[in-house]
Amino acid sequence: MNRRFLIVVAGATVLAACSCGSSPSDATATPTAVVLDHCLVGTWKSTNITGSITIAGSPVTLSGGAGEVITIAATGAIRTDDSNTAALTGTAAGGSAYKLAQSGTATGTISATRGRVAVKLDQPTTLTLTLSKDGAVVQSQHPGSATDSYTCAAGSSLVITGGGGTVSTYAPR
Repeated sequence: MNRRFLIVVAGATVLAACSCGSSPSDATATPTAVVLDHCLVGTWKSTNITGSITIAGSPVTLSGGAGEVITIAATGAIRTDDSNTAALTGTAAGGSAYKLAQSGTATGTISATRGRVAVKLDQPTTLTLTLSKDGAVVQSQHPGSATDSYTCAAGSSLVITGGGGTVSTYAPR
């Protein structure tokens, strides 16, 4: 989760990490040459995101993240929209409540083969990641790029595993 917060879906994440148009052609970035696993092409919506961050030496498990929508075009263009994405939340051992919220949209490029995916978001971006502790913002930033692992079943499921063990699960939209 540290890595997801530092760079995100996908995804960030892409694949952290998105809500987009309803078809792959809605993705607008124009990449040069890309290698793309065809099973990624389509519009995907997150059903769950889990991970862990370490704060002041203590791990905090976070979960949530449903509603992120990503659209991946066969050209390697990606569009993400987090306007309806639920925050990831968790409680530290000391009782502090943490929330990682994703908001905004982004476009960029994606390449993927042999279980590895690389995403580079166009800059500047309105996609924002905000970490809060007990309701107060601790940090806010705009992600840039990520390289993660993935498994995919065309038109059925997409799972992206990022740094720190962040797991983002998507279903077709």
